[in-house]
Amino acid sequence: MAGGGSSFGAIFPERKYYEEYPEDYRKEVNFFTEWTFPEDSTTVSFEPHFFKYHDPGQTNAKRSSVNFPLFRYAEVLLIYAEAANEANSGPTPEAYAAVNKVRERARHDHPLVFFLI
Repeated sequence: MAGGGSSFGAIFPERKYYEEYPEDYRKEVNFFTEWTFPEDSTTVSFEPHFFKYHDPGQTNAKRSSVNFPLFRYAEVLLIYAEAANEANSGPTPEAYAAVNKVRERARHDHPLVFFLI
């Protein structure tokens, strides 16, 4: 792990996703929307961003050097396609559909690069 509290980073979702389920209890543990400085109890609010872990033992309480895994949806689809391929000793319609979904999202309908398998 890197040094003690050397950076601050945030991954901001689109506001519509944050607001889609207003009563969802997971918001409180997954999104960070305000911070209270321990030195003077001043609270600041900001746009919601993903909040995975805060180490209260950090000497600089505003920051943490703890990393967390981040998977893009395309990665999830490709892992699924690979697992389906391995589990069935060859490609399945579901595996092809997962790969094609990645291609569709990336290439849209560009005629020079768009093709499905």
